[in-house]
Amino acid sequence: MLAAFERVAAAFGHTKADARQLFGLLPPDLRAAPVALSKLGERWVYAFGRPYTGFAKGTVVLGTPQIPPVAQLYRTVFAVSRYFSATDQVKLYGQLGQEAKHMDFLEELAPICRLQGAARVQYEVAGEGKQRIDFQIDVDGKRPILLEVKYRCKDLIHYLDHFTKNEALGKPLEEIPPPEPEWLFASVVEKFKPVPFETQAQGVWVYAGVAQVETRLRNYFDQLDSDRLHFAVLSAGEERAYVLARSPEIRDFVQRFFDLTHHQDSVR
Repeated sequence: MLAAFERVAAAFGHTKADARQLFGLLPPDLRAAPVALSKLGERWVYAFGRPYTGFAKGTVVLGTPQIPPVAQLYRTVFAVSRYFSATDQVKLYGQLGQEAKHMDFLEELAPICRLQGAARVQYEVAGEGKQRIDFQIDVDGKRPILLEVKYRCKDLIHYLDHFTKNEALGKPLEEIPPPEPEWLFASVVEKFKPVPFETQAQGVWVYAGVAQVETRLRNYFDQLDSDRLHFAVLSAGEERAYVLARSPEIRDFVQRFFDLTHHQDSVR
């Protein structure tokens, strides 16, 4: 992992000394994770995650969620070291070291990796009642953002479950039921207090493994409490995202703030 960190550092404008410093922040199990050069895209990847199980005929599924790019981990560690307090850093690095939830925490920090320039980020801030919201992001001259981040596996598990069953029965992929939009927004809206967008932007950032049906997704989002949830970002990785918002103004604000490019990868 240290050698891989040193190799990817140049893409971030960093030196090998910078890479060694970031490597030193990793939990011990992550430092020891096996690393290899993937033939898919010629990039360094590492093995750290639990495979998906429980499918027909004992099928076990292993893929990108269990073998993510080293560059993604590097970018995440750099963002944590740059934007969070020492106390929050201890929490976040500890969570990254949990193999069963590793990809969850990588994707949870993906929007922080998209920040441009100076910002102050607080982790697990107070929401409605006793609820906690993942991040409060403050940038001078801009309205604050409260952001809940979700890495959703249910739709992918749903798809894989039907795929393995249909394969055994000789059924086509077209017969797999589409994911339900409410799976994306479970336990999200009620975390936020009603606040006008002019005072504070509030939204959810979701990474899901299966494309949503666009019309169903939009209809579901439109019926959610617009005073609590102003926007939703469906991330397709890196800068690509499909942004749902209550107005064009809010959508433009979110895309500029996180330097996002509108993309249809997350919908069909």
